[in-house]
Amino acid sequence: MKNLFHNGKYMQAVEWTGVNVEEITSFVGDKLMKPHQCMGFTYLFIYTQDGIAQCNEGDFVAKDNEGNFYVISENNE
Repeated sequence: MKNLFHNGKYMQAVEWTGVNVEEITSFVGDKLMKPHQCMGFTYLFIYTQDGIAQCNEGDFVAKDNEGNFYVISENNE
């Protein structure tokens, strides 16, 4: 687990490596949808306060102090 500062908030986060489904599941609980595999990559979909967010390998799944989840990638960090 890693601590991140994103959008003015401190959050705990776990990086999606493509194989750590159990770690992500224990972090987000029932907010995780079934992983999706396509062309050799595994994608996750997570329920967030803004709707369903896609999590690609290398992205972080983050949780703020209020319990809200976010997907943070290099493109929006």
